[in-house]
Amino acid sequence: MEKQRFEFFIYPQEVDYTKRMTLTALGGCLLNAAGLAASEKGFGMESMHAQGLAWVVSRLAIEMEHYPTQYEKITIETWVHDCGKLVTTRNFVIFNERGEQLGKATSLWSMIDFATRRPVNLQEKTDLSDAIIAGNPIMEAPIRLDELHVEPIDTHTVRYSDIDFNKHTNSMKYIEWMLNTFNLAQFEHRILARFDVNYTHEALFGEQIAIVRDEKGDEIYFDLKSSTGRSLCKTRMVFKAE
Repeated sequence: MEKQRFEFFIYPQEVDYTKRMTLTALGGCLLNAAGLAASEKGFGMESMHAQGLAWVVSRLAIEMEHYPTQYEKITIETWVHDCGKLVTTRNFVIFNERGEQLGKATSLWSMIDFATRRPVNLQEKTDLSDAIIAGNPIMEAPIRLDELHVEPIDTHTVRYSDIDFNKHTNSMKYIEWMLNTFNLAQFEHRILARFDVNYTHEALFGEQIAIVRDEKGDEIYFDLKSSTGRSLCKTRMVFKAE
């Protein structure tokens, strides 16, 4: 069984001032590749929505050696690694136009019922057997992150531009809010080498979100909290010199 491959072109709006692709743009390409791959195999968004179901990513980890730059093309290779009752793992490898590996990612997905907002048994609702390519893990699985209990460094009110076609906050917007708390020096001659994210609850339209950040050596942790103090999204970011 062959792994699925999809090409993406890096537009100017997808890079930062260093002309390297942003983490949020890269994450968007990974999620798009996952959606395209699922649709090709018959368990994509449209077929699931027709059954009152939706895929949700719960954890994602990305490791990058180099980021593509403006006007480059990348190829994302993806496949389903395994499938349990509540969670399935999807892997990704990112290549440049010369076929050189730039990075890799692994993600955990669940399926929810639109009406109840509860997870459903994947093995009862869909058949992923034709998509699974078993093998050794390509990288460390996304880690489970703990809540942070320090004072917020910033806040963000969820607005129109944060909302996707499901009327949910787009998953990459959480990351954008966090990255916007850095100054430009954070990205001078450094790249984000390892990134872990745990999505736990949804940020609602109009809600004011507290952005909590803590630094532990070379690792930077974030925790987004709702107006009631509930943790919505947690990340770990590890930078390295380029």
